[in-house]
Amino acid sequence: MATNNNKTKYKIAIDAFGGDNAPKEIVLGAIDYLKIDSDIDVTLLGIEEKISPILLSTDYDKDRLSIVNCSEVIETDEHPALAIKSKKDSSIVKGLELLANDTFDTFISAGNSGALFLGANHYLKTIEGIKRPIFATYIPTSNSPSLLLDCGANLDPDPMQLMNYGVIGSLYYNIVMNKDKPTVGLLNIGVEETKGNKLVIDTFKLLKDNNNINFIGNVEARDLACGNADVIIADAFSGNIAIKVYEGTAKLLLGELKNVFYKNVITKLGALLIKKNLKKTLTKYNPSNYNAAPLLGCNKLAIKMHGNTTANGVAVAIKESKTILQGNLINRFKSEVLNNEF
Repeated sequence: MATNNNKTKYKIAIDAFGGDNAPKEIVLGAIDYLKIDSDIDVTLLGIEEKISPILLSTDYDKDRLSIVNCSEVIETDEHPALAIKSKKDSSIVKGLELLANDTFDTFISAGNSGALFLGANHYLKTIEGIKRPIFATYIPTSNSPSLLLDCGANLDPDPMQLMNYGVIGSLYYNIVMNKDKPTVGLLNIGVEETKGNKLVIDTFKLLKDNNNINFIGNVEARDLACGNADVIIADAFSGNIAIKVYEGTAKLLLGELKNVFYKNVITKLGALLIKKNLKKTLTKYNPSNYNAAPLLGCNKLAIKMHGNTTANGVAVAIKESKTILQGNLINRFKSEVLNNEF
């Protein structure tokens, strides 16, 4: 992090060619955030000749936004391992490499999740004591948002790794949500201690005996929206399915609600009467407001955005990365490991 006139400047690198709406929405989102936060400098990585026209069409602080030209792009459907090896001049590989060399404080991408994960493993390395990094994401609930991890990185963790997710998730939630001793739940098919497969049963025992975790027991998928736990831990297979079912159901219900409101003159009038309050309620369930999934456990901060992220989602991810950096999350992780609190 650079310091200018005794004020910390955070250097944020963004993959301008990651996601379905790249590069336009990515670039516009970065510009939007620069206008509201003077503590941030942004570097966009990608094909410069395609980024420049977007910049020319809008006003922005030229002293705080730069471009690193990359001749290659890792597509969403590419094989992650092959792409990382063969596309050394891609925005993902170059961004992670520069992050590892302390050129930036954070790297943010809406691109290929597998490539980001494997690339981070290779270039950033994991904190000593943590086997593999994990993706963590917030999900909206009727209470405060819950943090779900893992949601895409490790399909086959062992019980000790899952227990460590509880420690990692608790620390992250404490920093970002400013809550002491956040509650931790284990995603399972029932609330009883004896329910689940061997992995979950063995993990339950470890969590129950760990005094550093405020463990409240099992949480069923149907209760995710209730916000019964601040932190929910799961293997990546279960976590990824859970969050996609959650997102799909929300999309379906919102679509059905819209159909009802536009059915006839009477329902349109009803919609008009409740529009303001309904919009306020539904805002907290907007996926773009939960667009930052940090890859926790690495020596540097890499963040994954939704593949269909918009400009608003980019701004959310930048803001979240700043909060994490201000909370000194990486060094606090390292301290937890060194103090044998895992």
